Amino acid sequence: MRKILQRPGGLLSASPVYSAKQIKSALRCVTDNQCQVANPQYPYMLADLYNLYSDQSRIELARRNGLFGTVGDTAPGKFGDCDFNSAYQLVEPRDAAKGNVARAIFYMHAEYGLPMVGQVQMFQQWNLLDPVDDEELARNDRIESIQGNRNRFIDDLTLAEQLKP
Repeated sequence: MRKILQRPGGLLSASPVYSAKQIKSALRCVTDNQCQVANPQYPYMLADLYNLYSDQSRIELARRNGLFGTVGDTAPGKFGDCDFNSAYQLVEPRDAAKGNVARAIFYMHAEYGLPMVGQVQMFQQWNLLDPVDDEELARNDRIESIQGNRNRFIDDLTLAEQLKP
């Protein structure tokens, strides 16, 4: 069940970075039951807090089936009030969120053995462009207290450089 909250500027929802569709594709399953049989960790992948960020519902809907990538300044953003570009099923978050996206992708890859959804080198650049800030560190601490594990890519930025394209 998707939790939706109202705030000025629109509805917020818990938005996965590594989408359910991408997880199903990686596991080569169609239904939730098939996925759980294929990999008993499937429900944990969907509910992992390191993969979920609050997002405006209209943005989450626009990027739900897209891949993260570099769209560039020439592509018009669909959302004038948000620093977000999208073109042809490719979405580019604002610079201040790129590292967070990269570290979530790295985490899902390392934690669950999921393939990288996008270009490893691009995500490594995003990791350096947007280093971990105090808010992300505090989020890592809060999630650890709930989930019992940490995102090691938040704790050590150099781990991302060890990932092979």
